[in-house]
Order: sequence, then C-alpha cells, then structure tokens
Amino acid sequence: MKRFSLLLPLILSLISCASRPKSSLNPVYITNSKSITLLSPQYAENSVEGLQAFTGTFSQKEFSAQAYFQSDKSGISIVLLNDFGVQMGQLDYTENYINFSSSYFPKSVKAEYFIADIQNVYYDFSALKENYFKSGLKFTELTSLDGIRIRNIYDGSTLIESIRIGSKSVIIKNFLRGYSYTLTGI
Repeated sequence: MKRFSLLLPLILSLISCASRPKSSLNPVYITNSKSITLLSPQYAENSVEGLQAFTGTFSQKEFSAQAYFQSDKSGISIVLLNDFGVQMGQLDYTENYINFSSSYFPKSVKAEYFIADIQNVYYDFSALKENYFKSGLKFTELTSLDGIRIRNIYDGSTLIESIRIGSKSVIIKNFLRGYSYTLTGI
C-alpha cells in the first residue's frame, strides 16, 4: 500500500479519470506556453506488449508498480497492478478516444500527458519530430554505439525531456516538470 501511495502523485499529475472522444482531447503542454496534440496510433513503430516494472520519482518521492503494457497501431493500453496483481486502474487510447478508469484517482487529471510520454518512446520519429516542430519545439534522436536510442525535446536550447530507449528498459526524465520514470520489461 505504501508503494501505491507514492505512485499517486505522478499518476495524479499525468492521467485523468474520464472518457472522451479524440476530438475533445486536451492539448499536452510541453512547456508552460507550447503544446502538442497526440498522434494517431497509426504512427506506432512496433507492437509492444508485456508486463513492465514501472518505477520513478515525482516531487522527490519514489514509487513503483507493475503495469501490463500494450502499444500498437490500434492504440495504447496500460493496466496498473499492485504487488498482489490486483488491478488499480486502466488507461486506454485509440484513434477515437482516451479513457482512464480507476476509483483511486480524481477526474481532474489529464491522461493525455502520460500518453504523450509513451508516444515519445514508441512512435515514429519523423511523425513526432513534425508534431513538435509545429509547436515551435525540437525533437531529436541519436543512437549510441551500444544501440541505445536517445530522444530529446528542446525549447530553443533548453532541454525539456530526455528519453533513453534500451533493449530492455526505457528511462524518461522531464526536467521542466521534475519527474522521471523507468519502464523495465519483466
């Protein structure tokens, strides 16, 4: 239960308990004044599915949970599980809607922010780069010698977010909002 209470601040800042059609999705503010819209699931690069260890920090608090994760050209689905494998919530995103359901979280928080981070990892680089460019932001990608892809979001020369994509884990660090999390395949 302690892990769940530590997970709550990040989830509260990232996801909403509402179901809405895509046409009414909220913009995702990458900076305080620049926003993007979510991309269609057709831009998913590969199908990804499996149990992930979800760990991170937000406001100097640490959290961890398990998440059953699925992303493909039909959408994104994430089921949050506690240590006993009991479902704590579910987040779904498709071409036509976004939905987060959980009795633990208030309706005021926006799911679009978490979906944007997931898209930054698993969606086509060119489509992401164009989406950020339309908002006056820069989206870059480099591949290290050991095969790790590093995607960065910049506002001018200011690094907003860095995403490290390895063969078994993903690390997302948002410097502007002060959070980071890791997804590791189990």
